[in-house]
Amino acid sequence: MDTLTSKPSNHSSADKFAQKVINIANKMAIPTDETPTVYQILANNSETAIFQQLEQQEQLEQQQAITQELQKQSTPTPEPPLQTSSNSKDNNDDDDEWSVEELKNNIRRNEIRTMTRDSRVPKIFRDKHARDFIITDQNKIAIDAMAAIKHNQGLYIYGDCGTGKTLLASIILNERARLLKPSIFLCATDIFLDLNPFNGNQNTANEKRIRYKSIPCLIIDDLGVEKTSDWTKQTLFDIINHRYNENLQTIITSNFSPDALRDRLTETTTPKKQLDDYVGDRIIRRIKAICKIIHLPNY
Repeated sequence: MDTLTSKPSNHSSADKFAQKVINIANKMAIPTDETPTVYQILANNSETAIFQQLEQQEQLEQQQAITQELQKQSTPTPEPPLQTSSNSKDNNDDDDEWSVEELKNNIRRNEIRTMTRDSRVPKIFRDKHARDFIITDQNKIAIDAMAAIKHNQGLYIYGDCGTGKTLLASIILNERARLLKPSIFLCATDIFLDLNPFNGNQNTANEKRIRYKSIPCLIIDDLGVEKTSDWTKQTLFDIINHRYNENLQTIITSNFSPDALRDRLTETTTPKKQLDDYVGDRIIRRIKAICKIIHLPNY
């Protein structure tokens, strides 16, 4: 047979192949010379048995090689030993510090992103920051609003539609989020919808009321557009009064000046001397006590 009598071209492979055959022949108690050759062993009557054993051994070795390779791939590559030179050590320390710092930055960015989303600031204003508010000669007072971020100052921002009240309030919230200071942005009408027990679960409404009263910074947008009733006035007073007592930052935007808003919240038919007895007037008094009044004029 050509396949049995042809010699492998590679001498080392031939020697290895011969040794395998000899080992199998010894196991099978086949007599061989002191220096047997492959051809002498193959000439033996047990040639078929030897090659069966040889084929089994080849398959076993292949399986072992595959198993070892898989183990190598699944085993993590060990880190190279630290170099002893001081320069290399310093470089490795710098790399470790950079990795930790980068991890902290990623965590902080995710926290800011989550805080901004949970604050309910309008999506259109989520990426707005101080640089996005255009300062003109007419609205330079808006610069004072930026200082409110640092000093936790309450603000009452009023002006006509389109003067940038909501944008300015959103910027303040976003800048607070960058400092990981929790805030919530609510349109006035949403407050009353959220807190009305007839619009949902009573327990949920109570939980929201507690949150709106106690969050470090509450932004109420467009106060005065809601339909006024005894319930809305009492609800608003409950929130503003609690925040006044706890000295919590409250930022309000409105199309109305504080005095004009008081007129909307107060029964104007009541004699002036009795205004102090009404909820609307007490709300405005507390707003003026905790908020800096900022008027944004038309451009």
